[in-house]
Amino acid sequence: MYSRLARWCFHHSWQVIGGWIAILILSMGLTGAIGTAYDGSFSIPESESRDGASILDEYFGGLGGGQAGAIVFEAPQGVDDPEVQSTMTTFFEQLSVDAQPGGPLDGIALQSPYGEGGDSLIAPPGSPRAGEIAFAQLSISTDVDQIAAAEMGIHIRELIADSGAESIDGVR
Repeated sequence: MYSRLARWCFHHSWQVIGGWIAILILSMGLTGAIGTAYDGSFSIPESESRDGASILDEYFGGLGGGQAGAIVFEAPQGVDDPEVQSTMTTFFEQLSVDAQPGGPLDGIALQSPYGEGGDSLIAPPGSPRAGEIAFAQLSISTDVDQIAAAEMGIHIRELIADSGAESIDGVR
C-alpha cells in the first residue's frame, strides 16, 4: 500500500507540493481565526480572586502575588525567650531595612512572628512543639524575576550566617 502511495507522490510531485502548501495556508488561517482562545497563559480578569490579589498588592506590600516563602526557626527554650526574641527581631529588622526600595531585597514583604498578627506564625498550644517553632512569612513581588529571587535567597542566607542566631534550625 505504501509503495503505491510513494509511487503516486513521485509521479505527481507538483500536486503533492501544492497540497502541502494548501494545508499550511489553511492551518495558518484557522489559527488566526481561533485567536487566543487556546492561549496557555494564566489570567483571570474581572474575578473575585484577581480583585483580592490586587487589594493585597496595593495595601500589603505585594502579598497578593509572586512567590511566597518562610524563614523557619526553632528555639528549645521557646521563641518568646527574651534572648531569642531579641536576636530574631534584630535579624528581621535587618531584613526589613534591606527590603526597602533600592535595597538588595527590594520586592520582598516580611511578616514577623513578633509583629502585629504574628501569633499565628508560632506553633500553637497543644501541638508537640508548642512555642518552640516559629516562622516569618516572606512574599516576593511579581516584579522580581527568578535570577533576582535567587540572589535574594543568597543574601538572606548570608544575613542568617552573620546574625549569629544559633537558634535558627533551618531555612525554607
